[in-house]
Amino acid sequence: MRTLVGAAASLLLALAFAQTAPAAGLKLQRFDVPAGTPAWIAPGPDGNIWFTNDNAGNYIGRVTMRGAVTSFPLPTPSSAPDTIVRGPDGALWYTLRNSNRIGRITTGGQSTEFTVPTPNSVPRGIAPGPDGALWFTEFQAGKIGRMTTTGQFTEFPIPGGGLPVSIVLGPDRNMWFTAPSLDSLGRITPQGQITLFPASNASGPESLVVGPDKALWFTEDDGDRIGRITTSGQLQEFQSGISPGANPSRITRGSDGALWFSELDNDRVARVTTRGKITEFFVGNGSRPWGITSGPDKRIWFAAGGGDQVVRFTPPDLPGVAGTLTFNYTFTGSRTRFTSMRVAGLPAGTRLAARCRGGGCPRGTFVLRNKRSASLAKRFRAPLAAGARIDVRVTRSGESPKVFLFRINRAGKGPTFKVRCQPKGAKSPRRCTR
Repeated sequence: MRTLVGAAASLLLALAFAQTAPAAGLKLQRFDVPAGTPAWIAPGPDGNIWFTNDNAGNYIGRVTMRGAVTSFPLPTPSSAPDTIVRGPDGALWYTLRNSNRIGRITTGGQSTEFTVPTPNSVPRGIAPGPDGALWFTEFQAGKIGRMTTTGQFTEFPIPGGGLPVSIVLGPDRNMWFTAPSLDSLGRITPQGQITLFPASNASGPESLVVGPDKALWFTEDDGDRIGRITTSGQLQEFQSGISPGANPSRITRGSDGALWFSELDNDRVARVTTRGKITEFFVGNGSRPWGITSGPDKRIWFAAGGGDQVVRFTPPDLPGVAGTLTFNYTFTGSRTRFTSMRVAGLPAGTRLAARCRGGGCPRGTFVLRNKRSASLAKRFRAPLAAGARIDVRVTRSGESPKVFLFRINRAGKGPTFKVRCQPKGAKSPRRCTR
């Protein structure tokens, strides 16, 4: 009987970690658009990206996945298009700040406009509701508006006004909105009942979106923070990782299981995980990233207001869950037996799942939850035949699952061991990013 301990196992572990790839910058693909200021951006029902062009542009733009750009001039001059969203009727709907109207545009480029009843209301945010109508914010009037697709309006005053900006359908089937002058988030039921939830003083909540954790995430452009609020009103705020004066502006849910937001005054976009870890990425001097969304191609798209461009990139992998695995083994005849196998250094909130396939493997999947360390020696105490594979997977929300992989070789040759991560959407494990 031959036993390998300590040194060999440590060497294998060191080699596996040496394959870890460092986090890199974003690979940006830029699309020039006609002059103006690209502002809000959203995926359309036709599989393309649509955006508003504020100020001198005064048009609605479309970018295909191949980068072809088309602009559709608006019928009312100097109308200042702001937010655009996919509507419930197969068209796109948008707000017009200066002309006090709500607009509708088909995917063929035909526009129709509807005047908001309150004069000079300055409509800003807009979103489809649970009732098949469009809900929107009236910034200057301090109201939430509701509009059917045939143009019938209802308005609901916000206590204290609030200068509402953004609005979104929440996971509770109510509409949620930002009220920056009140430093608050608001909720309005389909019947029009409004409840306000305060954030920090001088926070200025701006944009909000439903996250992968079913909470609402929002930017605080005055406080340089990102906030999270549950539908029951429990609030968290995150600032570490945001540069002072960055002005977090718009926010979206990414295909990577995190949230992405634009930093208007910092020429950066940033990612925040559901655990509040923030990473900034430089996107070019003077770019002034503004609107941001997740596209049908699972990439992040944003409007570069300072560069007359729409830009996209593939989100980099989230870092893997912390944790290490050490092991010792011996040979029993033609088979390999583990004399020790231990996972350690796990953070709170993890789930560990271990399984084995091949000769000598135990049946089923062994699962542990919220353990900082775990011994797997008893689980894999039986000698394993050549070709057997062990998969020890550690998962935690807001991070890429880490996978410890073993392949049992013939007698006399130790098991092959690798450490990999499997980010959301990846078909198979790959090298981890730090």
